[in-house]
Amino acid sequence: DEKMFFLNKSFKEKPNNITFREDEECCILYIELNSNVPQLGCSVCKNVFSKEGLEKHLVIKYKCPMCNNDKDFYLV
Repeated sequence: DEKMFFLNKSFKEKPNNITFREDEECCILYIELNSNVPQLGCSVCKNVFSKEGLEKHLVIKYKCPMCNNDKDFYLV
């Protein structure tokens, strides 16, 4: 089951060869993204989301809300 897989998933640190966008706001929760907010980035479109927001989204639909990637998401 996809949801059970997600609940047991841990995210890896960002590889050095990926540069994520410097988004100022999470487009899921509409909160400011800063160094106090844990963040996840999409490996395909490079958009960044609050970890809390993206995790909530991924439980419903395991795809990036911006590009529909279902591959890798990394801690930023």
